[in-house]
Amino acid sequence: MTAGQPDHDDEDDPPAPRDVRATAAGAAEDASEPVDDEVADVSGGTARFQRGRARTTAPLTASNTEARGACVRFPESMVGAEAFEQLAKISGLSDQRAHLVLSDVREMDAVGAVTLGAMMYSHLRPDHSHSVELWEPDDPACWPLVGSLVGPPPDRAQWFGLRTSPARLRSVAVPSLRLDPELAEAMERGGLLPAVLAAGAPTRVAQPLRMFLGEFASNTRTYGRFPAVMAVSRQNTTGTTTLAYWDSGPGLGGFSDPVAFVEEMTSSDATGSLVDLPRLLSGRTDLRMGLASSIARGHFDGNTWIANGPRAAIPGFAVCVSIRE
Repeated sequence: MTAGQPDHDDEDDPPAPRDVRATAAGAAEDASEPVDDEVADVSGGTARFQRGRARTTAPLTASNTEARGACVRFPESMVGAEAFEQLAKISGLSDQRAHLVLSDVREMDAVGAVTLGAMMYSHLRPDHSHSVELWEPDDPACWPLVGSLVGPPPDRAQWFGLRTSPARLRSVAVPSLRLDPELAEAMERGGLLPAVLAAGAPTRVAQPLRMFLGEFASNTRTYGRFPAVMAVSRQNTTGTTTLAYWDSGPGLGGFSDPVAFVEEMTSSDATGSLVDLPRLLSGRTDLRMGLASSIARGHFDGNTWIANGPRAAIPGFAVCVSIRE
């Protein structure tokens, strides 16, 4: 399987996230303490961040924020492969300061978390003067899940601060995590499995997800570019565990017809790890998979691959897999 022409140019990386990159084992831990983030003291229409409880005198609004920088508002649902469509909005983050507004969000899984992580990375990387402000969901019941999935923001990114940071939920096996080659290998070898098991998924789910992470990382090493972003979450009510992954390489953007390429790649007689693995596992697991790059899309419905497109162009190569117990 090819996901773009090999491209291994070394580029300056942005500052690493504060807490999640210390060790692969750290990502596997089931955090029980709130993330030590900063919260906002809002006064006079500007946000000053301090430790402690937020005060909300004359808070900023989405309308006046748009005049202060690029503003992207996300839909109610940031779940499943459809959440990757929000990556098309990266091209609109042209100002130094970007506001990612999650006010309307009511549900999110690992795919939504990776989408946000990819957008933050893509905006912060080109210029060290760039910054990101994340707006919490209006629904207080949704905030613990969203805060847990996004995890500690990277340097030059911060929550707006209207709510204190939640303790990480057990169902979030791995929050949005930026991967370099070494951390990707560490997660594949020893970090992912205990993290997924700690989230409540059985071994028959955790082991295939570990295999998929290995294939995704291998694809990035061969055709894409690190850093990548990954996350893993579990929906307890349905018993579904989702692994989402995005790499910052060219994806299928270098192909003259990305849609035709995905059609060929996912045809019944095509071979390659990314398309073969779900076929091999489908008889033993209830599995769904989606991929998105450039204007092309593809999904595995549990039995066969289906290619579709064109859709709005998204950067990089994004893929997700969900396994139901």
